[in-house]
Amino acid sequence: MKNMCSSIDRMKVENSINLFLKWVNKNGYASYDPYNLWSTWYGITAKRVYLQSKIVGGVLVAPLVAADILFPKVARIGMQKHRFPISDAHFILGYCNLYEVTGNEQFLREAEEVGKELLKQSLGANYHGHCWGYPFDWQTNQGLWKRSTPIITTTPYCFEAFLKLYDCTGKVEYEQIASSIATFALEDLNEKYITPSTSSTSYSPIDNTMVVNANAYRAFVLTEAWKRFGSDRYINAAKRNLNFIVDTQEEDGSWLYSLSNRNDAFVDNFHTCLVLKNLMKTNRVLGNNSLWDAIEKGYRYYSTHLLGNDGEPIPFAKLQRINIVSKEMYDYAEGISLATLISENFPERSSSEQVKNTAAKNCNVMVNSLLSLYQEPDGYFTTKVHFNIVKNKVPYIRWAQAQIFYALTNVVVATANRTKQSTQNSTLLAGENLA
Repeated sequence: MKNMCSSIDRMKVENSINLFLKWVNKNGYASYDPYNLWSTWYGITAKRVYLQSKIVGGVLVAPLVAADILFPKVARIGMQKHRFPISDAHFILGYCNLYEVTGNEQFLREAEEVGKELLKQSLGANYHGHCWGYPFDWQTNQGLWKRSTPIITTTPYCFEAFLKLYDCTGKVEYEQIASSIATFALEDLNEKYITPSTSSTSYSPIDNTMVVNANAYRAFVLTEAWKRFGSDRYINAAKRNLNFIVDTQEEDGSWLYSLSNRNDAFVDNFHTCLVLKNLMKTNRVLGNNSLWDAIEKGYRYYSTHLLGNDGEPIPFAKLQRINIVSKEMYDYAEGISLATLISENFPERSSSEQVKNTAAKNCNVMVNSLLSLYQEPDGYFTTKVHFNIVKNKVPYIRWAQAQIFYALTNVVVATANRTKQSTQNSTLLAGENLA
């Protein structure tokens, strides 16, 4: 079997990262966000009405949708830029990847500086441990969620980032932060038992939803915490979530986004990647055959229904509403990270060569398209494409500049093989790109 991403030009990827980091150095870690308009009073009201009545609400949301498609930069005049915990965590993970490949201490120093800012954003004072959410209010099917609401789809990246900082530096304070985060994941979310051995856990401490990727995130955190810190309470809770994920997988291998609201009964690209990614990271620890079966079945569905014949990501496989997005860069970022994870970690089984080859092929297509079609001259990446024509070029850090950066560093790690020779041949230039 060929080496992971063997047809990818590693120097091209590194040059792309260099260009991106020059843009970050110039523009910083704060940015506008796709939710800017939707977190205003009008946006919150319009979405709330839309969730109650598509016809009446459609009239209210139409101007926001049109503005975001046609005039995304103009629509953000007067809006405030924010730092986002999920983005800071991705930057930490990416910088640590580059440090491990190159040995360049500047990458590690920058990761630690971002870590300091990330810790300042913690909401843990009101919970059992450190946790994070969004710096804005947002309307959901469950009501209005305030900016002080921690969520399990952001917090695990912070958990992973502080563990990575601990692994790279040996500083105990990072491990202690990660342990605190695991306590939040164990204690502060609402658990709904389906059977004594199966449960679904909420998206946040204030809801009772059954979102599949939220359960996958929690299972990863608790499994890794069990491996690192040893309490059986972690692994027992993780297994209940894993049973829920396996039990809710459809016959075709897909997962609905959520089982708690018919408006959320869709199957999309990057949320499918998130479920599979967290199952992969979890099963690196557990090595459970039923989970490997679910991952293989899910990745087969992803490769045949959420990628086109050309290997390019398709945003949705099953829809509950009209979709006007033809290319979504979040799909590329998560698809690349998932492909590297599978290629590097999928175990030896009768189907392993086919699974790994599929992942390598998918990775090659997405990386090459991302770099050749969607990186702008200033270094950042297109956000999304509407109707196959209209590009949104506002560089939102949360959606998905940080995720793309991390994905590309995962490719560098996968192709470098962590050898002295590959370190010497690296073209990554921290000194020129980081402040």
